[in-house]
Amino acid sequence: MKLIIAVISLPVVTILARLAWYRWPPLIRYLLKRNHRGMQNAVRRYLIGQRDLDSVATELARRMKWEESRGWAMSDGNGKEGGSLTAWVLRVTPTGFSSLDPRLVSLEERTFMLYWGPKRYGEIQERVRQMQRHRPDTPPLPQ
Repeated sequence: MKLIIAVISLPVVTILARLAWYRWPPLIRYLLKRNHRGMQNAVRRYLIGQRDLDSVATELARRMKWEESRGWAMSDGNGKEGGSLTAWVLRVTPTGFSSLDPRLVSLEERTFMLYWGPKRYGEIQERVRQMQRHRPDTPPLPQ
């Protein structure tokens, strides 16, 4: 009898754990925070010279895609949050480093090129340039 209960309960527990892992908002929020810390750690290792630009940009793009697919868990469910806009560099800059570090500009460009793909990234850059032509007081895009 114990064997039958164990055989039946193991798949049930496995399914419930999997559902919680991918769908339970408090757990997803924890995983998102862990992902954010991982992004900051990758940037920290890049800034101190332990990792190269391409490997960190690839990791950040992968982590951003993962985060994008689970960002729904950050809302409180009332439908009134409206969202927020935070500069990417401010989110990934680790404590003790400046968000104005010029290496972060290169990292940001490479990360978003990998995230969106070269074609889409080029389209977005062109759209930004067009907006800058209509608003000359904005700083130019880095080359």
